[in-house]
Amino acid sequence: MKRVTETLHVSRSNQYTRGREKRRRYSPQSDDIHYLPLIREITDKRTTCGYRRVTTLINCYFREKGQAPVNHKRIYRIMRVNHLLLPKYTGKL
Repeated sequence: MKRVTETLHVSRSNQYTRGREKRRRYSPQSDDIHYLPLIREITDKRTTCGYRRVTTLINCYFREKGQAPVNHKRIYRIMRVNHLLLPKYTGKL
């Protein structure tokens, strides 16, 4: 493989990924539609809430209703797709 890639002037890492399917990006799940209004309601009331606090508040609401909790990674994904995340902290003013 090394001689082939040197002859073609391409990287070996590129050759190993050729022919394989690329990873699929985000595809919305059916439940995501139900979580988005709750997330928007929380982020409209409290503009400084990050995805972890939003997840905690949603899970408290679901616990009162007797429903299953939601994973924080799902909430993060929904907030990222809908541009509801807080700006990342860089430490610079």
